Amino acid sequence: MMTLTMLAELVILALIILFILNICHGRNSFGALMSVGVAAIVCGVVTGICILIFGTMSVVNRQWIQNPDKNYLSFSFGLMVMSGFMVLFGGFCAAFSAAQVRYDQKKSEEKPRYAGHMIKPAPSIY
Repeated sequence: MMTLTMLAELVILALIILFILNICHGRNSFGALMSVGVAAIVCGVVTGICILIFGTMSVVNRQWIQNPDKNYLSFSFGLMVMSGFMVLFGGFCAAFSAAQVRYDQKKSEEKPRYAGHMIKPAPSIY
């Protein structure tokens, strides 16, 4: 499960790089940004589930992985936890950016208030 999550994170990273470099037109697209955000959030949740399973099983039953004397929580587990937090943060940032793009698009399509009641300029006094 963790391998599939890592592959999905690599695809998300490639899409974000394409958006930033303007190779793929997604920077100002609500659908593209929201799909990247949702995919990143799903990857973060799956990473969290893997972290919980690995952490609890290594404490409860040390025989669930081969060679239990060589398998223990180390810096790689900490890096996996940090990866989960970073992916969740990136997903929320992408979703927030998508909401901003949608708000900006709606504001640009909106007619200005009081469009028919423009104030006349003051006469110049010479």
